[in-house]
Amino acid sequence: MRGRRDDERLLRAELVVALGVGVAVVRSAVGLQPLRDATSDDLIGPLRDVVEALLTPPH
Repeated sequence: MRGRRDDERLLRAELVVALGVGVAVVRSAVGLQPLRDATSDDLIGPLRDVVEALLTPPH
């Protein structure tokens, strides 16, 4: 049986996946600027910040 903390971890992991899918869709299908033309070097810092925020357990 999963506990509340396990459910929260799974939700946070799924949000990270959704973030990746969302970035891919916006870059390719929507073409929103400046995301469309951002390089991997441009993206790594902001994405790292968001992923770390999502995966860091709440206090």
